[in-house]
Order: sequence, then structure tokens, then C-alpha cells
Amino acid sequence: MLAASIDRPFEAPKAWAIVAHCFTCGRKSPGASRIAKRLADHGIASLRLDFTGLGDSEGTFRLTTLSSNTTDLLSAYRYLKEREEAPTLLVGHSLGASASILAAPQMPTVKAIAVVGAPFRPDAAIKNHASDVCDPDETGTREIVIAGRQVSLGPEFLESVENFDAAAKLAELGRPLLILHAPKDSVVPFAEAIEMFQVATDDCSGAASLVCLDGADHRLTVSGSAQQVADIAAAWVTPYL
Repeated sequence: MLAASIDRPFEAPKAWAIVAHCFTCGRKSPGASRIAKRLADHGIASLRLDFTGLGDSEGTFRLTTLSSNTTDLLSAYRYLKEREEAPTLLVGHSLGASASILAAPQMPTVKAIAVVGAPFRPDAAIKNHASDVCDPDETGTREIVIAGRQVSLGPEFLESVENFDAAAKLAELGRPLLILHAPKDSVVPFAEAIEMFQVATDDCSGAASLVCLDGADHRLTVSGSAQQVADIAAAWVTPYL
């Protein structure tokens, strides 16, 4: 069972979105919660979920993969389609962006994707984000320290991020992509945003835009940075709604 929160505007929403949180974060993290609440100010309702094994969602985080995160997003998509309204916007933060890129082609009503601090090479991003990485145990599980918190990563998860082919997945999107990235991101270098933009532009399967989040950090904890993401995304997505 997955946990999620829905943020609604005061009036009938003009569109619905799904917000995918950053690696090991959760739907209540500053990035996810502030983006969703600000989208509501722009008339866009959204569902933000906790991926399996995180926050209030059931399951074991150690057993998750990028594929399971994708499955979680598809579950959120079906929920909205059946209970509210099919979403047209997908917003993914950090590794949630990688899962969003994987999930989007399987969401026919999603007309545009916005990614924030998205890694072009997620395996390298995790290593950059970790302050300590232990050797694997007999099951292949590694203990790592992320933002002062120790988490267990199973071999399937590590394999899924190592095998993530961003170029191939971007070619499958076939819809507009907004890339938002902080130039001084200490976890995912800005160069990866440029590479993602170049690949998305060269593919020509959909319009691509790149926006610099000057002064922001990777987790969007700097005051106003998450709201800025929502402001930009709401303005950018309007022609596609």
C-alpha cells in the first residue's frame, strides 16, 4: 500500500499532476511538498506519493529499483485516472525524475514532463550524494550514508541505476521536456543537465527547455527554490494543457 497526499486549488483544477520526490526523501520533503502546494496556487492539483519503503508507504526500500519506482508512479497515475482526473503533467525531482522519464511513455494523458536536478547518470549521482559507502555484504547489499541517514541498497537497485540509459529513454518520451537545474548543484553536476538537454534536443521527439535555478540547492531546501520550480513549470506547461 502506497501513501500519497493530494493538493488542490480552491477552485476546480485546470489540470492534474504527479510529483515524484527525490532519492530517499518522501512526499513530505521540502521539494515535493512545496512544489505541489505552489502548483495548487496556479490551479494545478497534484498527487505526491511516497515511493515503496519510504515515508508512510509499505514495503522494503532495500528491495526497490528504478523499475519499482516506475510501477509506483503508474499506480498513482491509475488512481488519479479512476478517482479524480487523468494527469497531464509529471514532475520528477532527482532520482524521481529518472523514474518519471521511465514512466511517462506509459502514461498516455501526460502531455509534458518537468524534471528537477535530474541525473543523466544516476549511479554517479548516488555516489556523489553518499558520504560513506560500505562494501557489499554476502547478499550484495550496500549500506550507504545519505544526508546523515544510513540506508540499505540492494543489488537490484544498484543494477537498475547503473543500467539506466538516459539517451534511449529520452528518445521514447515523445513529448515536451522541461529541465530545471541549479548551476551549483553539489550532487548532480549542471553538466548533466546540459547533456540531457542536448540529447533531448537532438532527438527532436518533443520540445526541450533548460532553465537555471540560480541560488538553489539539489534538495530545494533554499527558501523559495521549490516554489520557483512550480512557478516556472506552471507557466511552461500552460500551452500544452
